Amino acid sequence: MASIAEEDITTDGAESNSKSKSAATRSGSDHANYGVGWNVVRTLGEGAYGEVKLVVDSQNPHNAVAMKVIDLAKHPDVVETVRKEALLMRMLRNHVNIIKYLDMRFEENLDEFQIFLEYADGGELFDQIEPDVGMPTQKAQFYFRQLIKGLEYIHSRGVAHRDIKPENLLLTKNDLLKISDFGMATVFRHNGRERLLDTRCGTLPYVAPEVLSQKYKAQPADVWSCGIVLVALLAGELAWDSPTGDCDAFNDWTESANLDANPWTKIGTVALSLLRAILNHNPLHRACIKRIQAHPWFTKDFSKERAHLSRTYSNGVANATGSGTLDRPAKRRKRSLNTVFEVLDGDQSVSQPVPGNNSVSSNDCGTDVGCPTACKRQRDGSTTPPNFANNSFSQPENVDSMLLSYSQIGCSQSQTP
Repeated sequence: MASIAEEDITTDGAESNSKSKSAATRSGSDHANYGVGWNVVRTLGEGAYGEVKLVVDSQNPHNAVAMKVIDLAKHPDVVETVRKEALLMRMLRNHVNIIKYLDMRFEENLDEFQIFLEYADGGELFDQIEPDVGMPTQKAQFYFRQLIKGLEYIHSRGVAHRDIKPENLLLTKNDLLKISDFGMATVFRHNGRERLLDTRCGTLPYVAPEVLSQKYKAQPADVWSCGIVLVALLAGELAWDSPTGDCDAFNDWTESANLDANPWTKIGTVALSLLRAILNHNPLHRACIKRIQAHPWFTKDFSKERAHLSRTYSNGVANATGSGTLDRPAKRRKRSLNTVFEVLDGDQSVSQPVPGNNSVSSNDCGTDVGCPTACKRQRDGSTTPPNFANNSFSQPENVDSMLLSYSQIGCSQSQTP
């Protein structure tokens, strides 16, 4: 019997692994001639398996798309991985807050896959975050609402993203947020049947603690990552380097100790209560999307309090709380947004791990079904990170490069392979 992930992909139009290349040229395109008569303008980014290029229609220069190119001559073993990522994006292409999949082609003479995606001309959300400051509360709420809306749709289709972070959230010039990069995504629910995940993947400061230590439910893990994104938006720095027992900052959070330090002193009381609900160490008690959407910070109209959104600058220190007072200095080393670690583990097909018999029911807060009105806080035992191995299409190819600082990754790019 096929796994849940395989069943979902198969019903979405793929025929078999041996027919992957031929099927790619007709995989649900909105425009039959993407790539034919289109001109490359520039390279948007580079990744382990190729490049992303900006291309425009020679007949209509205003029609621009992003073309992800995968060099199969150098990476012949990634065909299935790339195909699965493209088909997942095809499943999710009809939501305004998800980067739209357009087409996939196989260029036989070049021995390469070409995946055509909506071009996000506003860059990455990462670039909108001022280091050590963040952004005004109203703006952070505007982006966070869109992120939650997009994630709600992804989960409704039975898909987990598993690498939510500001670098994977693209913007249009009109400030529409687009969730991108589904290289680590997987199907966790099919025909009403849900499975636990066991592939350790994501970006370490954003990853949920249970991902590093056990089989885990998909939705709470993605919700946790959104909470870390919110910390970055409001404070301009990360909460911790890793959600593990040997990280003092993470231990302080789980023990509600020493929170009179950055980033928490930069975050208002109402926002902090939301983060307490999202960043609950116990995934069974973590806030679900419906609870997040009902939270006072999420629903509040901050446009009526513009005066409180202004930032006071004195001696180079910015106030991000809206209280009119300066932040207290950090008591520990700040976790800069420029310190980001990639972490991967799993099968060759990282975006679609082979599941075991791990079906679970959708009846608790982690699955947005029957969410309790109040989630109790609970601290579990500490975890330590496992050894990481393997790779995905959108992530570093070399095992030694799986733990990278952001400075090693390179400059910020609006769309990366």
